[in-house]
Amino acid sequence: MDAAQLPAQMMVPVPIRPGWAEALAMERSVVPYERLLSVDVRLEGAAARPVFTPQTIMVDQGNVFISSSFIAACKSLGVSVQPAPPGNEPAKGHR
Repeated sequence: MDAAQLPAQMMVPVPIRPGWAEALAMERSVVPYERLLSVDVRLEGAAARPVFTPQTIMVDQGNVFISSSFIAACKSLGVSVQPAPPGNEPAKGHR
């Protein structure tokens, strides 16, 4: 179930939590905060963490990534799942 939640977590800003350093706030980052805020109000009070919607996620052949729950979660978010060929380490990209 944890892996099925990852695609959704990529798309949602994380709010700054009490006790976190102010340097972790999105408004303190080098990105154009005011412009981002005008596009997505959910970024107000958010942590400086990337928020994005992937088109495709390439996965290895691990059971968690080829499970019906992971594939269904990705499909519901409009994200395609591309399995890497088994035994082909270069196909997975850099770590």
